[in-house]
Amino acid sequence: MKTYKTPESNPVLNRTSNGIEDICFTDEDKANCLNDYFISVSTIDDANSTLPPFERKIVSSLDTIHIERSDNGDIIACLDINKAVRPDLISHTVLKHIRLSISKPMFMLFNKSLNAGIFPSKWKSAFVMPLYKKGDKHCPGNYRPVSLLSCLGKLMERCVYKHIYNYLISNKLIYEKQAGFLTGHSTVFQLIDIYHQIAQSFDSKLQTCVIVCDISKSFDRVCHKGLLFKLQQVGIEGQHFDWVSN
Repeated sequence: MKTYKTPESNPVLNRTSNGIEDICFTDEDKANCLNDYFISVSTIDDANSTLPPFERKIVSSLDTIHIERSDNGDIIACLDINKAVRPDLISHTVLKHIRLSISKPMFMLFNKSLNAGIFPSKWKSAFVMPLYKKGDKHCPGNYRPVSLLSCLGKLMERCVYKHIYNYLISNKLIYEKQAGFLTGHSTVFQLIDIYHQIAQSFDSKLQTCVIVCDISKSFDRVCHKGLLFKLQQVGIEGQHFDWVSN
């Protein structure tokens, strides 16, 4: 990974494993400090993790994806030209201007990648931009890494997402009250539903208990072994998804 942008004018406090504190002032030192911190919180060894008994949740399966040429054209047309240039140095503006001529070779390339079960390593490289959240601006723990991945790789991911999303929706595999990662949904819907259930409990004079879990750096701690396990449970498996685990 490469750091795309470091916190402007803010020195970063680096605490080594032996307790020594060092203040980083230069862009290179700040980038290395933040990179070391991001790596330390996202390293998970799930090789020996124990998974629950496998239970297939559906008879249907999605083991083959074929990307149509029209998929690429539609997705390229929706690109935001204000997005930053990625490691492949291909801007969204360029892609939008040449989308008609590039959609065919892209569609051929994406399908070849799926058929081979290989996701190009170049598309896994990213510029990592640390975004400040809250608290002390000198503390690396108060920044979250945002990866700017290859534009072509992201386009392929969107094509694959479209097929997986349609499969999950058509087979009713997504919880009807899920608010995250669904178009047109927000956490407001969840809050309304929770409020409604609490109000019903009060009206019925029932005890009400709410347990809220906040997982620190949850997106950096995804268990890939468990993710593949869940995909297989809902019938998403096969050679076309081998690149997910690589």
